[in-house]
Amino acid sequence: YKIVGSSLSGIELGGNDLSTTSLSGIIIANNVMVNMPSGGLSMGFNNHPAENLDTLIIANNIIHNCYTNGGGTAVNLHHIGDNSLSGSFGSEAEIIFDYNIISQGENGCSAMGYNGNFLDNYDDFVNDYNLNLHGANVNPSLNSEFKPDDINDPTVDAGLDFSGFFDTDIEGNVRPNGTAWDIGAYEYTSG
Repeated sequence: YKIVGSSLSGIELGGNDLSTTSLSGIIIANNVMVNMPSGGLSMGFNNHPAENLDTLIIANNIIHNCYTNGGGTAVNLHHIGDNSLSGSFGSEAEIIFDYNIISQGENGCSAMGYNGNFLDNYDDFVNDYNLNLHGANVNPSLNSEFKPDDINDPTVDAGLDFSGFFDTDIEGNVRPNGTAWDIGAYEYTSG
């Protein structure tokens, strides 16, 4: 999906009331969240025990120029509980957060939140919690429709393959269009 500044937050799972009691088999992939007044991605899990979490994958998303109201975080994974429940692709974690492009943009926020910790440095999010190890904190080269506009864009050929679930982008273009899937809602197409 393409979610552009028309709502308060991009994607919110679990809600701020923390009433969610279990999550299973959820994939949040290949979205573009841009120019959000609040966070691009927010998830609250109410300190679930491990048996209540099963396969939550957050990958191939672009979170750009979010929290334009100032303050807050571009991404907030709060009340996750045991830090071993989350990690990057290839780990045994129940929550996989990886292959995402997260960028401050012109008016957004670069801060991240994890388990109640406010991290104003993206590298702390990656290094301290092993999240988004294959992702990046760079401004993508997107056109006015938020599509990659350059073959050398960091979103191009940089994502995970989800062909077991879907094999086209938001416009019906076949994935992959190059050597690998692109990050975001659109596959790069020349012209």
